[in-house]
Amino acid sequence: LERSWCLFEVLQTLIRAEGQKECTQSNGKQEPFLGMLFCTSSGIVNYGEASSDLSLKMGAKLASLRLENAKASCPADKKMIDELVVSEMGGFHEINGKIRGQFASALKASQEATLRKFSIIRSLLEATEGHAPS
Repeated sequence: LERSWCLFEVLQTLIRAEGQKECTQSNGKQEPFLGMLFCTSSGIVNYGEASSDLSLKMGAKLASLRLENAKASCPADKKMIDELVVSEMGGFHEINGKIRGQFASALKASQEATLRKFSIIRSLLEATEGHAPS
């Protein structure tokens, strides 16, 4: 998200998430549009698959990220994307807030999934408490 073209892709996803609830797959089938998914090498944050450490680091980074500082190698590209952010979102304050809100929701889902996993493992441990392994 430090590059202007990444910002452009985020902007397009946010616009689509607000206006379109379905998308057409290459096979012609209508599928629900999933919106903004935060994908990592360890899994999708929104689904509680990503590592907790990585999810927290991403959240800390996004909490202070200012998308208006995104860079582009071509000044004309940066200008075009910045103008698009203003015309489509109303400005950088709005898009910064939206991306943080999206990640906050993903982090909440990740936290809930992680807590469920902890609860399951704790229950398994408590159920076998006092039983020596065979």
